[in-house]
Amino acid sequence: MKKIFSLLFIAAALCTYTSCKTKDTPKPAVESLTKKQIGTARTADSYTVTLYADSNLLFSGYNRVYVTVQDPAGAATNTATVSISPVMTMTSMTHSAPFEQVVYAEAEKSYAGAVIFNMPSTADGSWAINVTVNGRSVSIPVSVTSFPTKIMSSGVGTDNNTYIVSLVRPLVWKVGMNDIELTIHKKVSMMDFPGVDHLSLEMTPEMPSMGHGSPNNISPVSVGNGHYKGKVNYTMTGDWRLHLKLSDGNTVLLADAYIDILF
Repeated sequence: MKKIFSLLFIAAALCTYTSCKTKDTPKPAVESLTKKQIGTARTADSYTVTLYADSNLLFSGYNRVYVTVQDPAGAATNTATVSISPVMTMTSMTHSAPFEQVVYAEAEKSYAGAVIFNMPSTADGSWAINVTVNGRSVSIPVSVTSFPTKIMSSGVGTDNNTYIVSLVRPLVWKVGMNDIELTIHKKVSMMDFPGVDHLSLEMTPEMPSMGHGSPNNISPVSVGNGHYKGKVNYTMTGDWRLHLKLSDGNTVLLADAYIDILF
């Protein structure tokens, strides 16, 4: 609880999950429907690149990001060739993170993708998202903080590969049956984290403070691009832990890659 209270200022900056019944329990933040500008830069050939996210804070874990591009005359364009790449520069090394490449989304009027930051910014390490437009690159510094609850889990599997499991946060949780979406990526190198589609997940919800679980849950299954979808049943508000067992066929890779929920 001390960690949650120390991060209460984060929750105040954004919209909140559905209210918990315990009055003094801090409520983790979620995205709003209005995109927030994170940063902007201009390419060498005078294209303006602007980076947006669903909230004005980026968190370790899954973050949707959006890129808009204006040509040298200031007109928005959807015909540019655009790509992103997250990079963390540390004192002695650089590394990337799992990410989903941007593609133009008409509904968003932007190039939409996602970054799964595998750690927060630190005094010795800073994040940037490199954006390339028609072959010209810019670097947009971003600050990444820890989410108030554990929404990303990583560990070394029994096959000696590191797996990163992240919650794709919804706008709101509710009591009863909820859709749930997770991503799973594997670390191939410090710069390469491809999505993994062929694994089996066994999800077991638990409410640690009350000592019970919930019935009728549907464990997430692969839907492609490293995403897994299922359903989770919250029988009341409060703190929930989603225990996740990752398997490759009959081989258990991670016995408990858990995610914590508070609403």
